[in-house]
Amino acid sequence: EAGGGGILGCLLLKGLADNVLSDTLWAKAVLLTSPAVATVGLSLTVPIAIASELVLPRGWLVDPSPPTPLRLAGALLVVAGFVGISLAPDPPPSRTHEAEPS
Repeated sequence: EAGGGGILGCLLLKGLADNVLSDTLWAKAVLLTSPAVATVGLSLTVPIAIASELVLPRGWLVDPSPPTPLRLAGALLVVAGFVGISLAPDPPPSRTHEAEPS
């Protein structure tokens, strides 16, 4: 046996901690911004992954090929979408049609 229950326990603990931490941070982001901004913010994992490929040593990467121009353009569009939705003004409150007295 190459690791026993210790490795399984560490994997379970890490998985639980990661999920609880990410869900807690997302819920906090919803409270601080809005559900739309927080959800679109989750898509920033793609540009962050591409940025990490540019920064990390090539030996650490599974696929050490540099990002293609198309992937870089896609990452820039994701960031632009996040910035756009973050800076967009809030829509005006909807007016309810109240019955006018006759």
